[in-house]
Amino acid sequence: MIYKYIYKTPKGFSNIIMNSDGENLTGLWFEGSRDTSKHVVECEERDLKIFRDTSKWLEIYFSGKNPNFTPKYKIENITPFRKEVIDIMNTISFGKTLTYSDISKIIAKNRRLEKMSSQAVGGASVVVIYNFSQRQLI
Repeated sequence: MIYKYIYKTPKGFSNIIMNSDGENLTGLWFEGSRDTSKHVVECEERDLKIFRDTSKWLEIYFSGKNPNFTPKYKIENITPFRKEVIDIMNTISFGKTLTYSDISKIIAKNRRLEKMSSQAVGGASVVVIYNFSQRQLI
């Protein structure tokens, strides 16, 4: 069963919708975003521990502080390339930025390639909120 919760964000931000399998966070996106079609929207809204934990993380993050925990999440059907991108995203320090181009250069170096497509990295990335990396991509 898939559940949802709507997190009311601070002014200036769209609300955030979360999905869970009852134990793990399985989806998180801004209300009205083009990613909505990739998630389960028509499901039971329920107050779950994972939603409370995620909401606490978001409150800390939106207050400008570095959350010292990561809510339990699960990303299904992940490709090796997407995992490689996520692993790099998870190395970005709180408050720092990295571009898709920067990540593509790291992957190219790791794979001993001359270059890697920044667009491919952008397509494979999981946005900051989804994977709780406390990182920013620009």
